[in-house]
Amino acid sequence: MEKPAGPQVELRDVRVQLPGHAELQVASLAVDAGQRVALFGGAGAGKSLLLRVLAGRVQPSTGSRLVAPNLRSQGGMQFVPRAPAGPGFLTCQQVLALAYRSMSGVQRASRAAEALAAADLYPVRHRRLSSLSDGSRLALRIAMAAGMHPAVLLMDDCTASLPEPAANRIWRYLEELRQEYGLTLIYATTRSDEAEEADVVVMMDHGRVLRVASPGELLAAVPTQQVMVEALDPKLVSRTIRGTFHVEVEEEKNAVTFRTADGALAAADLFRHAGDTVRMVTVERPSLWDALAELTR
Repeated sequence: MEKPAGPQVELRDVRVQLPGHAELQVASLAVDAGQRVALFGGAGAGKSLLLRVLAGRVQPSTGSRLVAPNLRSQGGMQFVPRAPAGPGFLTCQQVLALAYRSMSGVQRASRAAEALAAADLYPVRHRRLSSLSDGSRLALRIAMAAGMHPAVLLMDDCTASLPEPAANRIWRYLEELRQEYGLTLIYATTRSDEAEEADVVVMMDHGRVLRVASPGELLAAVPTQQVMVEALDPKLVSRTIRGTFHVEVEEEKNAVTFRTADGALAAADLFRHAGDTVRMVTVERPSLWDALAELTR
């Protein structure tokens, strides 16, 4: 199977105004074939709305949406909402047979087995969906859509609620499809670790696209690291930090936290100046939440 090439979906000068939503504004966004693109931001950022515009489920009020010719075929683009597979009275095997009914018998059986393995549901394939957990049904919904082998798969914050082993299996399956078929992945997420695995992150806040860049570029733009110090005498450590680094300090019962450009150097200085009272120093690397905070200052 030949892998798709070039931009798969593109938005130009798009605005969308829906009741109850902040106005979505996208000057320009293009997603190339095979890319893994994360839409990242907090609640109300506009991630789900942007995802639906990219999927063609919501039409722009102004501007244009362009798609590659290969996306116009059946199964060319699959959208997965944050909802479990259904209806509940069907078995796993039956719901897959229904989804893949346009395929030949051999292909239908092969794709169903593939999806069941990705969702870790093959041993219970004859059980009704209503007897499964919401997490298992959601994993099946993702695997079922991916099993169509679409050119583009869009997911609305679907894996965040899955148990970690299930989420890891799904991501491995999606990565296999990317490597073998050039699958393009676009997904909304509030998890920095998930977004950091993307090739490109679309940083969003209140309906605006703030920046489109690689995770490395976004994290490199965060000027400080958070340092947490567990201490026998937090007040003494707090005074030492203020006097040495001239930064704001947050005090807790047995610890203090502050931000500085070089956490490792700060830790060494602390042990030198207040080593008798310092129990542990933890330096947290920046996350995309820190990058988002920098963009919204």
